[in-house]
Amino acid sequence: MSITTRTALVTAALCLTAGLAMAKPPRHVVVLSFDGPRTLADNGRTAVILALSEYDLVATPRWQEAQAKAHEDAGAQGSTVWRKAAESTGVEAVIDGWVQDKQLFVIVHDASDGSALEQLTVKVGKDGLTDVATKQLRLGLEERLAVLKPLPQPKRYKTVSRTAAPQTVTAEARIAPATAAATPAPAPAPAPPAEPAAAAAPAPAAAPAPAPAPAPAPVVVAAATAKPECLDVFGDCPTSDTPPRTQPTHVPVPTPRFRLELGGEIGARTLHFQAETVENISQYDGVGQKALSVSGEFYPFPLVATDGQLSGPGVSLTLYHTLGSTVGIDDEDTTGDYTINQNGFLAAVHWRQPVSKIVHLDGEIGYSQDNYVIEDPPEDYEVPDTAYSSLHAGAHCDLTVANRATVGFGARYFYVLDQGDLTSTAFYGPGNTSGFSLDVGFILPLPKQLYVRGKVAYKRYKTTFEGGGDITDEENVFDGTDSTVGGSAAIGIEF
Repeated sequence: MSITTRTALVTAALCLTAGLAMAKPPRHVVVLSFDGPRTLADNGRTAVILALSEYDLVATPRWQEAQAKAHEDAGAQGSTVWRKAAESTGVEAVIDGWVQDKQLFVIVHDASDGSALEQLTVKVGKDGLTDVATKQLRLGLEERLAVLKPLPQPKRYKTVSRTAAPQTVTAEARIAPATAAATPAPAPAPAPPAEPAAAAAPAPAAAPAPAPAPAPAPVVVAAATAKPECLDVFGDCPTSDTPPRTQPTHVPVPTPRFRLELGGEIGARTLHFQAETVENISQYDGVGQKALSVSGEFYPFPLVATDGQLSGPGVSLTLYHTLGSTVGIDDEDTTGDYTINQNGFLAAVHWRQPVSKIVHLDGEIGYSQDNYVIEDPPEDYEVPDTAYSSLHAGAHCDLTVANRATVGFGARYFYVLDQGDLTSTAFYGPGNTSGFSLDVGFILPLPKQLYVRGKVAYKRYKTTFEGGGDITDEENVFDGTDSTVGGSAAIGIEF
């Protein structure tokens, strides 16, 4: 084989080796703790670490300290904290995830800005991942890490420890022992012939050989760690093959499907009529009322599996009844307090759509009944009992302001099917009625999935009379407006 051929083969081998090395540059990765059931989460995190056996794992505390330092030193926020931490540690990717419903969800973040790559999902069992799932996990991680840009690594130094105090030794002293050991001592030169007179004299004693210089104290260089990819510069290398685990700050929980509430309401009702001779019409002005309410919501198929609010298709039912409400009536014959019996319900079907992590929209259609009865009033008392039965459509918007805490507002339109005694011929006669309601409220979380709900609401029905009633024909009544304003508070549980 000629020299030219050998040179070409060696050059090709070197190029191939360099190409393979550049095809998969080394990556420095941080694997954070995984959320979820502890055993499954630990199995999932261990599987990720094993899949990254060819990558350099940086200890979690070092990454967290770098982020904290970036924030403290420069007051950095958001992606700037990530970039500065990545530059100081050389970390190119941060991996976290969770386990839910026997599935491992893995998120790879670009350490330079914190952006998340496409979510990776594999099945995980109580004994870990199967071979197929492990291969799928490894390939998925490699695909995502391959798109990240390598970062220049910060300079690292080895830690040197000595067994003895350092000594100042000259170059000659360091060389002398080695030279003395390697070079044999020269033979003594032959003595010149002695004079006859001095022949019997004893020979002078030979000078003692110089003692060898003491050997320099041994210097021991301690290896940084068992793994060459982690140099123990700042004491952040793991003591075992697995990086230290930190407890998760949040464990995902299934999205609730039920809400049950028990609460109370206070408010005031006003029933006013418009007529040519209004002074002859009995008006019902701002009469107070108290009620007890029970409500429930059921959303069996949430659109967000974990940590979400109620979403998807659902149904709701609210029941209420007065609690010790009375009205004072004073006429020519009697004066007294008369019991108010107000009761009703509202049932609806819903679709609740999460627009974002903050905004949820809820649309509904349903049926309601709203009864207002004054028990045994005087015979000449001209305020009729009402019983509004209605079909309604409505919408509600909730804004999430904190974990499980929301503020919201909504509206409903009522198409009234029946009005009770209001449209009987003994009072005001036939008429057309429609109504609406407005509300604004909030939810504050309590421990153990409990919460407190507060709400302020306004409801109004307006009836336009067509004539034919005793009072309408006599006083020429045009219309009547029945409005209620009130507030409510309830304690509830979601699960």
